[in-house]
Amino acid sequence: MYTLLHSFTDLLFPRKCPVCGNRLTEWNETICLHCLSTLPHTLYHQRRGNPFEQRFYGLVPIERAASYFFYTPENPVHKILHELKYYGNTRMGIEMGRCMATHFQSGKTNFFEGIDLIVPVPLSTNRMKLRGYNQCSLLAKGISDVTGIPMGDESLVRTIDNPTQTHLKSSKQRWENVKGIFDVNPQDIHKIQKKHILLVDDVSTTGATLSACAQTILKAIPDCQISIATLAVAHDG
Repeated sequence: MYTLLHSFTDLLFPRKCPVCGNRLTEWNETICLHCLSTLPHTLYHQRRGNPFEQRFYGLVPIERAASYFFYTPENPVHKILHELKYYGNTRMGIEMGRCMATHFQSGKTNFFEGIDLIVPVPLSTNRMKLRGYNQCSLLAKGISDVTGIPMGDESLVRTIDNPTQTHLKSSKQRWENVKGIFDVNPQDIHKIQKKHILLVDDVSTTGATLSACAQTILKAIPDCQISIATLAVAHDG
């Protein structure tokens, strides 16, 4: 709820949209409605066999995959990702998760139908210490808030502090970097058995990290199903 305290704070420290720089109104939490509507949406949640889904063909069996935005280093989506990953804007993560969930429920089909548990891609221990939060968990929480699907925030763990994928240029480097770095939390195996899991990540480039996560879960618990949702996906052209 927007209070007098918020109003007074906005006078002293006006909140601005990270995409266009315009002042946010009391009805906009983190991004203005104009930018939210004009950013490059993929609409993949409405298309089975979409290009993002196809990235996992032959790598790992998944039920479906969708991404909210297209991402390139030049388009404005990178400003949202930077706010989320590097500028400590935790509210942005939850709000973007809520927007994703609302968007993915629109249209003729509900992307979340049949999904039992939302599992965010885990952050490395070192980056968790430095950042203080996992941006994928924030997105997952926003999705959970809208859909009512519970989270398995600790169901998947990162056992090796691998280097970030951001500066790795080749697909081979990215795949090698995530090999064998994840594991299923033994205490959460009962949560995952015979469940339909939604893996959530902030941005996907080659699909290497998400494939490694899915392979880890299916190796430990073959009787579950995997779907994938990301805030952004790298646009090939």
